[in-house]
Amino acid sequence: MEIQGNYGESGPSQSIFDMGNGDLMTNIQRTLETQQKQVEFLHQCLLVISQEYHSGTVSEFRKLQPTIFDGTEKPLDAEQWLINTTDLLKAAQVPKEHQVEVVKIRL
Repeated sequence: MEIQGNYGESGPSQSIFDMGNGDLMTNIQRTLETQQKQVEFLHQCLLVISQEYHSGTVSEFRKLQPTIFDGTEKPLDAEQWLINTTDLLKAAQVPKEHQVEVVKIRL
């Protein structure tokens, strides 16, 4: 079984076993360098995308003009405030792990 490297219709075809160790190692090194550059490029793209589509912030939550909890002792009013605030947090795309900190300013 012979593995051929095809260099086009008119170009030479060479078995990888006929390559010298130096040529083979050079090709492997070039391939690894190319793959590393591609990984770095993709990493940079992901960083840019994550910054463009960032999670919600306090200012985005405030833009929705949430009501301030007035300290009512009526359970239905308190529950309605909680439901409204939760809906606004979702609309502002505030991550769950930051929601308590964001809402504390409205208490």
